[in-house]
Amino acid sequence: NSAACDYKQVTHEHLVGTTLLQSFPGVVASGLLDRLVESMASGDPLVLDDFAYLAREVTHSDRWYDFRGVRFDDGLSFTWRDVTDRHLAVVDLASSEEQYRLLAENASDVVIRVEDGTIVWVSPSLADAVGWTALDWIGHLVSEFVYPDDLDQVTAEHARLPLGHTRVARLRVRSREGSYH
Repeated sequence: NSAACDYKQVTHEHLVGTTLLQSFPGVVASGLLDRLVESMASGDPLVLDDFAYLAREVTHSDRWYDFRGVRFDDGLSFTWRDVTDRHLAVVDLASSEEQYRLLAENASDVVIRVEDGTIVWVSPSLADAVGWTALDWIGHLVSEFVYPDDLDQVTAEHARLPLGHTRVARLRVRSREGSYH
């Protein structure tokens, strides 16, 4: 179709009638040819998501694709969609999450994540700061550990917080021995 011609940067006449190896020389090294052959032999549709096609014959850069293929008669019809932007976004997000996790787990401040009043995550620094382990707090209401005089402030601020937003607060919390810090 015209999208394939545009992507390959060739005319329709040039693309029609060429072999897969002529049009996609990287099909062998990428392992895609083996997968296409398996699909032809078994008759099962080919479904590859986020497939690394690292040949640089068109874009001159590594790309990731979703491939679909269906056998018909003695041929195979296949489509591809360039999902490189999606792949790179997922990689960036994972990297960002890892960086956040490293910062949170190695911060000297106690960091607490609360959802609907229940503690769902606590940084490991909790043990050094007040003697509790993270598991002592996870699944409990935050109100069980916050200084009673600070509880009204926490409740009021939480009520004003738009859904999905975060806030940073400094609160007095009960140590394992019962005193507040």
